[in-house]
Amino acid sequence: MIRDLKCAYWLFHRLRCHKLRGNHLSFTRIIRALARVNVCLGVLGVLLSLSILKGFESNISSRLHNFLGQIQIESFSLSREIKPYFEFSKDSLDQEGIHTEGVAYAPVLFKGTDQSYSMVGMGMENFSYRNEYLYAGRLPKKGERTCALSQKVARQYKLNIGDTLVFHFLQNPPRYRKLKLVGLYQTQLLEDIDNIFLWIPISLLRKLHNKSNKEVMGLHVFLDPDLPIPEAINILNHKLPPNLYATPTSEKYVHLFDWLRLIRRNAHIFIILILSVAAFNMLSLLFILMMDRIRMVGVLRALGAPAPLLGGLFVYHGLFLILQGMFWGNILSLAFVLIQSSFHLIQLNPETYLLSYVPTFFSVSMWLKFNLLLFFILCLPLLLPMIQMIRKGPVQLLRFR
Repeated sequence: MIRDLKCAYWLFHRLRCHKLRGNHLSFTRIIRALARVNVCLGVLGVLLSLSILKGFESNISSRLHNFLGQIQIESFSLSREIKPYFEFSKDSLDQEGIHTEGVAYAPVLFKGTDQSYSMVGMGMENFSYRNEYLYAGRLPKKGERTCALSQKVARQYKLNIGDTLVFHFLQNPPRYRKLKLVGLYQTQLLEDIDNIFLWIPISLLRKLHNKSNKEVMGLHVFLDPDLPIPEAINILNHKLPPNLYATPTSEKYVHLFDWLRLIRRNAHIFIILILSVAAFNMLSLLFILMMDRIRMVGVLRALGAPAPLLGGLFVYHGLFLILQGMFWGNILSLAFVLIQSSFHLIQLNPETYLLSYVPTFFSVSMWLKFNLLLFFILCLPLLLPMIQMIRKGPVQLLRFR
């Protein structure tokens, strides 16, 4: 068996060297070039689809988690409106890999030039987590009577940084505060976030509601990358009192992740179609190559060549074409990922796709895993032509026209 495979490799190598010496554009050379291009385009399509899909998932998830945290902690309440305040000690929950931030909310009414606009004032203790979302100006600071608005709202009502705005806080009794607009933000996530939230220091809401410096309405929990969310939730639930509960942020914005799941499903269908077409084309091209060499196979069979030698000859030939196509497919895929991640050449409409450019993602483990899967799938078509060729006798092969 091993001797037959070695002989098949020697014969394949001799045939390949003989073809390389010829400068004429033969029919077989064209078919081999088409086989390489077919594999290259299949690998390119699959790897780019996976890279862009993972890029969307990682970018949108990270933007949401960097803004609202991976986990949110709130108190149980029968009302679906504003949650009640509760006392919170930062030292009781913070540990290695887990960082908490207190937040508070209040319904706010802002009067524009011709109509009123309802918003949710989100008071935060630490604005440093939101630096990446700053569009213009600066973020509010603790103890200031300042605020930050979405750039969409500021553009709609023709507001500029430095303007003093009057906000009516809807409580009993209603109160109003004059706040200076010091910054504009843009998350490019959802209209629920960009059009609704008014960023203000949490100290302002505590004074309005007569609360102490330790009282908050909720907690945003930020995790280190190596700590899984389910494990962090289990740790927090053991530390939280009975009136508080922890939930992943992704469960509160289900519609955003449903959109990602829809993209993932479409990408999987696209990948299956690409692989099916590539495998079918590979099968057809191998049949053509074997038909071109059918008389040579008949002569070898008549001389007593065993089946492993003939099968190995075509397997080596197919593997060589597959590896060449996969090599160039990987080179082109990596080049596209590198160029797109560096220069953002392909732009998107952020109002539709939540991102301003096509994101890409590269992981060595993911790349190797899918390359092995592609190699296995593309090798499957090698078996059928080989079996059909071996089943035929030498007389049938020599008489084939």
